[in-house]
Amino acid sequence: VEGALTAEWRAKNTPTETGAQLLERILQERRARWEAKQLAKFESQGKAPPKDWQAKYPEPVQLDTTHLPALPRGWVWTSLDALVVDGPQNGLYLPADRYGSGTPILRIDDYQIGWHRDRSVLNLVNADTPTCETYGLCAGDLVINRVNSMTHLGKSLLITEQLTGILFESNMMRLALASAVVGQFVANYLGSEIGRARLIRDAKWAVNQASINQQDVRRTPVPLPPAEEQHA
Repeated sequence: VEGALTAEWRAKNTPTETGAQLLERILQERRARWEAKQLAKFESQGKAPPKDWQAKYPEPVQLDTTHLPALPRGWVWTSLDALVVDGPQNGLYLPADRYGSGTPILRIDDYQIGWHRDRSVLNLVNADTPTCETYGLCAGDLVINRVNSMTHLGKSLLITEQLTGILFESNMMRLALASAVVGQFVANYLGSEIGRARLIRDAKWAVNQASINQQDVRRTPVPLPPAEEQHA
């Protein structure tokens, strides 16, 4: 995730757009998704969009790159927030008596970086339809463990088709990435030693565990190569 694996690829290939150009395209998608969501909300409430509603768009976190290393040609630094079109969203809490039947739910012991239990062996939880719609995971989502011992804090998982529709517990958060981003590249980066270190660098300590919050996740630095190089 630092460019060494694709050094030979860069020497032989000229991407159709740079990482900076890709980021501009991602930011356009990010804003379009936000505006569409706001318009849908106004429509559901039977209201016309208020004046200057677009001015309330939450701009992504801006990075201070002063202490970040130089990147390969064509790459650019960005915040994780800039790549996210929905979220971060904390997961679902239900009492123990709601477990035992219903919809599969992902718990923090059900996955490690690059591995997850099969859907068929996940715990089940009794949740109504609105809850399932709010907390149901989609293929391409990222989940990040936000509360755990320091050795496991920040572990992340890219959701596959096999896990579509399952729920996720409150000790993790969900992020939906822009379609122009290669989700597996971002997951590999966050799962790498250096990526996870940047993700949890501002962790808060409690008695027996540590935690990261949504703002910690948003401001995590991400090196963004051109899309073709992400695939490579």
